[in-house]
Amino acid sequence: MSTINMDDGLSHPPLAVNSCVSCKQGKRKCSRARPTCSTCERVGRKCIYEENSLTFPSNSSMRGIVFDVPSEAPKLLPSRLSDASYIFPARGNIDPFLHDTLREPTVDVMMSEEASRILGSVHDVHLLATSFFETVWKRLPIICQFGFFKRLPDLYTKPNADLLMLCIAFHLVLEQPSESSRSMQSSQYVMAKSCMSLLESAGILTLECIQARVFICLYEIGHGIHPAASISAGGCARSARAMGLHEKTFQYPQQTPQKRARAESEKRTWWAIIVLDRYINLCDQDALFATEDPRPSDHLPIDDTKWAQNILPDENPMTLATPNDFRVGPFARECQIIHLAGRVLRHVVHPTNDLEFQREEALQLERTFVAFLPLLMEEQELEFGLFCPALAISRSALYILYDSALGADPPPSDEDRRTIIQSIEASSLRTAHFTHGLYGDVNRMPVESMSPFQAYSQYQAGVVFLRLWKETGEVVYRDMLNNYKTLLNAFARRWIAAKKYLDFLEEQESKWSFDAPRPANFFPKVKRSK
Repeated sequence: MSTINMDDGLSHPPLAVNSCVSCKQGKRKCSRARPTCSTCERVGRKCIYEENSLTFPSNSSMRGIVFDVPSEAPKLLPSRLSDASYIFPARGNIDPFLHDTLREPTVDVMMSEEASRILGSVHDVHLLATSFFETVWKRLPIICQFGFFKRLPDLYTKPNADLLMLCIAFHLVLEQPSESSRSMQSSQYVMAKSCMSLLESAGILTLECIQARVFICLYEIGHGIHPAASISAGGCARSARAMGLHEKTFQYPQQTPQKRARAESEKRTWWAIIVLDRYINLCDQDALFATEDPRPSDHLPIDDTKWAQNILPDENPMTLATPNDFRVGPFARECQIIHLAGRVLRHVVHPTNDLEFQREEALQLERTFVAFLPLLMEEQELEFGLFCPALAISRSALYILYDSALGADPPPSDEDRRTIIQSIEASSLRTAHFTHGLYGDVNRMPVESMSPFQAYSQYQAGVVFLRLWKETGEVVYRDMLNNYKTLLNAFARRWIAAKKYLDFLEEQESKWSFDAPRPANFFPKVKRSK
């Protein structure tokens, strides 16, 4: 190994990557100063570092850091394409990204500097994470809280790009719109995406990286950032597959607490990707899935309350095929419902040529969702809280199923059409009364705990009551429509997508004409703005 000094005589002392030999052996904190650390200088001892040095100039993100460089290190070609000085102002024509031994440490330190600028001190990050686990995490509980907080004290002293990226994703997804916001494609969002691209370019792939991707995708869904949300969901799925999560070895973890906690986190992350993927397709009324369908034998996440307390039960886990009358946690119930929603999308988007089979499958899916609705209402009211999205997802899927039947080819008979519309009306009225009673005064709702998966079903319900009001003139339908508009406006305080759905609903209301022919379908396709 040769020593390549890139410091060019700058006044600041270079720092070593690791502690000196004496401090390491004595398990003491080392200042890592060169040529002598503060401890060795104080006791008059010769200070020895095991690695040779590579240091960086004061205007670099890598200022004062030392790395090993192979003596046969290749030089950069004199090309503008290979000159990344705007990212990393290298000296001596050495590009650390070309060396396996330098690449990850380089990104670790670059991410540490960026995270420190965005997030502040470790104490600030602790407060940030506490807020995250009390709000967003409850909607997508994929991270082991115990394991995260255990690693947090070393966030900057032993920087790891993946953990830093996860913290930046926390910071992003907690961001809320102002009253005047029309978009959340903020500089903070662009920076988070850039940091993720840096990790991807450096070949860094860990569970924490995938989890950061998941929360960036959740941010994009919640704020209606398209097509970025769909692309991010695909990136989550591909990253998880590259890491081997699709093999589902997490269902049979080694019997140590740490391994079991890690396996549970992997399982939850895999399910979260399926949820994001299916939900995006649900809103698009498409079935272009980035993940394969789960199997009936696949394990569901354990109870969320136990997971939050780092309690891993020894009993046999629930599976996707667990009957709906068995009690499961909110996230596990969401996984069951999103799987059924995926089946609805396949049924609607990719129908078979066998009309009798298609009809029987539609009836079976309808019966399943109708059976789930009272259970989901009871669970949301008594156990899951205001913002569990399973009920909203089931309503959206049921609306799409009914809408598909109305627009079927050949079209339904007049009697069947009346039956379908009556089913839409009955289901909508039942859930509307429940929703109004559940939320009460929407102006007092804790917006920070809202799930972005609820806005679409509120928009769909608003469309139903808009059409029923305009076709019948019944005031009760107008009142229901206004209730959903108020609810969407409240959700828009947290997620901009709700505001976009509200705008589209009001646009349809303003364009409604009593003289115009009624479309066969209830729900017009939502226009996706960038």
